[in-house]
Amino acid sequence: MIEFTGDQRPTILALGITLPIISILSVILRFEARRVKRVYLGADDWTILAALVCLNICSGYLLSFQS
Repeated sequence: MIEFTGDQRPTILALGITLPIISILSVILRFEARRVKRVYLGADDWTILAALVCLNICSGYLLSFQS
């Protein structure tokens, strides 16, 4: 069994900020690659964008409790 000792808030805060930034950059780069290659956006691209919005909402909700 894993025991957590100490305060985990700094770790949660760091992950709650870092992971959404990385995911936003990844989606931006994906859309940019599609634009450069002149490929139309498909259902998978729009699904990724919707998932990104959901991720950011969840991250914001998580971070709102870290005060």
